[in-house]
Amino acid sequence: MKSKIVILGIGLLLVFGTGCDKLRSRDKINRGIAAYKGAKYADAVELFKQAVALDASNVNGRLYLATAYMSQYIPGAESPENMQLAKQAKEEFSKVLESHPKDTTALASLASLCYQQAQGMPDLDAKIKKLDEAKEWYLKLIDADPQSKEAFYSLAVIDWVKWYAAWMKARADLGMKSEESGPLKDKKVKADLKERYSAVIEDGIKNLDQALKMRARGPGRQPRPIQEGRRSRRQLGAEGLRHQETESRQSRVHAGRWNYY
Repeated sequence: MKSKIVILGIGLLLVFGTGCDKLRSRDKINRGIAAYKGAKYADAVELFKQAVALDASNVNGRLYLATAYMSQYIPGAESPENMQLAKQAKEEFSKVLESHPKDTTALASLASLCYQQAQGMPDLDAKIKKLDEAKEWYLKLIDADPQSKEAFYSLAVIDWVKWYAAWMKARADLGMKSEESGPLKDKKVKADLKERYSAVIEDGIKNLDQALKMRARGPGRQPRPIQEGRRSRRQLGAEGLRHQETESRQSRVHAGRWNYY
């Protein structure tokens, strides 16, 4: 009888202890959000790390931690500290996907992170490879959320960036200045670009058309909101992605001005 009472007492302590940890974890998250909104990203990271340590099952804490890392990442900066921020963000988002493989916030953020990394890469082959990685994440996002017009639009942007980077490199290799208008001077180079990028261009137009159709039908499924505001974690983590390409570029693509000249 005595042993049963002891076991029961230990069980109650574990239950109450776990409950207290969950409450403390939520408190750390709320404090981390406040620090984040105040642009105190380093403080936010520490608070979110503490939240995750207290309750590893709390997906929100890990998503916020990953977002705080990602928000400090600067595309194109090659310092070890900056590269580490991208690495840590990817690791935390990936941990979310281990238990929640269809989490749209993690998928969208990983896609955005790859896209941002690609923008800072001067080497064309490395840029294309990283853009392909971003594309794979957006395809996984569409698989998880077929109504994500942001994903379709982002796929169109990626196709446009691939083509534009190759086109500008070809112009530079031919000695053409950036302000110089007119078609490519070498017909062989033009034909090579057409062969390699026709499918990319068509894919981009298809994805943009799909995004525009979905936009015309009205808002699709929305991501989970962040506390004390309507801005989502995906917006925080991927902030600025939708502004990478302007409306004028959208119309340029839709009007068929993705050409070979």
